Amino acid sequence: MKPDSKIVELPCPPAPPSGAEPEAPARTPGNAHFLFKYVIVLMGAALFFVFLSYLSQMQRQSELGWAEAERQAEFSVSALESMEKLRERNESLTAQTARDAAQIGTLEDEIEALLREQADLAADAEARAAQQTEERSAAEAAAADAQNRERALELLWRIERLVASRRYTQARETLAAMTEAGLDAHLSDRPDALFSDGLSAREELARLTEILHP
Repeated sequence: MKPDSKIVELPCPPAPPSGAEPEAPARTPGNAHFLFKYVIVLMGAALFFVFLSYLSQMQRQSELGWAEAERQAEFSVSALESMEKLRERNESLTAQTARDAAQIGTLEDEIEALLREQADLAADAEARAAQQTEERSAAEAAAADAQNRERALELLWRIERLVASRRYTQARETLAAMTEAGLDAHLSDRPDALFSDGLSAREELARLTEILHP
């Protein structure tokens, strides 16, 4: 307030008579109409904010829905890719199993062929061993027979010399020893130019026996 301003005094309203109630201020139609508009504006603003909140909530729900849909789509794509990889892996394992089975079958066939070949070789080796044994036995028998024939001829010649020198006792003893040893069986039946008249060794032994045991 400025210093030189004057205070204007307004007249005071007359005091109500004693015992009388103060009068209420009169309500004008203009004030009621203003309040009604004010309430309408407040309600409209409230509805507008509610609508904005609803739209915001719907937008958030829509964004969440799209995000969930995208996540589900990504999950579905990932699941499909995983299933495709599993299917390819399964097909690869099936093919590998088939190849392994074929290799196992081939190895089994080779093993069976090797076993048959081994059995054939074993049988062949056994047959050869038996043949060698027979050949060795035959060779040993032939060697023993040749040795016995040589020993029998040696004794036959000794007997022949003893008879020629008239030593009949020694000749009889030599003949008995040869007979007991079975060497006389090894003498040949074929004619031999070594003996007189082309007699065989067995026939020569019979002639000497008749001389020693008339």
